[in-house]
Amino acid sequence: MTLKDAIDAYLVHLREDRARAYRTRKTYEQELRLFSGGVGEKTRVKKLQRSHVIAHLERQVPGRALPGPSTRNRKLSVLRGFFEFLEEHARLRVNPTAGIRWARVPVDEQQCLDRVQYRALLQAVNGLGRPWLRARERAMIKLIYHTGVRVAELASLAVEQVDLDAAMLTRVRRKGGEDRNVPLNRTIIAELRRWMTVRASRHPATEQLFIGRAGRGLGVRQVERRVKALGEQADIPFPVTPHTLRHTYATELVHRGVNLEVVRRLMNHKSITTTSRYSHVGFDALREAVEQLSEEEA
Repeated sequence: MTLKDAIDAYLVHLREDRARAYRTRKTYEQELRLFSGGVGEKTRVKKLQRSHVIAHLERQVPGRALPGPSTRNRKLSVLRGFFEFLEEHARLRVNPTAGIRWARVPVDEQQCLDRVQYRALLQAVNGLGRPWLRARERAMIKLIYHTGVRVAELASLAVEQVDLDAAMLTRVRRKGGEDRNVPLNRTIIAELRRWMTVRASRHPATEQLFIGRAGRGLGVRQVERRVKALGEQADIPFPVTPHTLRHTYATELVHRGVNLEVVRRLMNHKSITTTSRYSHVGFDALREAVEQLSEEEA
């Protein structure tokens, strides 16, 4: 089997067997086409070696810097999934990605809101002129902050998936194509109850939970723009995204002593290694620990 044929088969697998989203499939396809462009699409998959993978991970695009650790890990993740698929279907004896380690990704602490910044974000929402818009923005921000759902998961939610009596979001289509129930706490239940009352009065033209002025559902890009704009209004010194809120949610859970395996399941991470990135310790915490050892000297 040639590399081109293998890639085509894998893309069909992602669409029909794994039910991956269109954007995810396109990202995988672009990465795999780049890999085949460097190796040769007519190369037999059984001839692919570890050196081919390493060369792809370290390949520099003209005019750009070398790939950073996050980019390298994304590339490796795509290739690992591809070669694992070939292993399962007896197209490959040795996985070329075996033994290649993930790059260490430094945690950028600025991408996590502290409590002052989070309150400032909510204050920016309170400053909005239209009551229905305030109710929607508070519900969106708090839903991510209190559940850790991804922006695509939030944008796709339907009203029927909100079960306030059972305190959960039901059948949320999570990354990887699995449907999961997501628990809700009292804070977000109260916020969703307010929003759903306001939403019902606006005669929505869709069953989507979050709607715009005309009653149509919000898309991922619209949610991202709204969160970014509110971050700017709150004078937060870095771009605020839905992922910033998701990152803050996980970091808060870890700092409050929640078991990493529990956080992994709440975040819907495939690997505990991904979750462990949220267990970083900030400088303020280090300073506080040192101060605890301080003694008054005579």
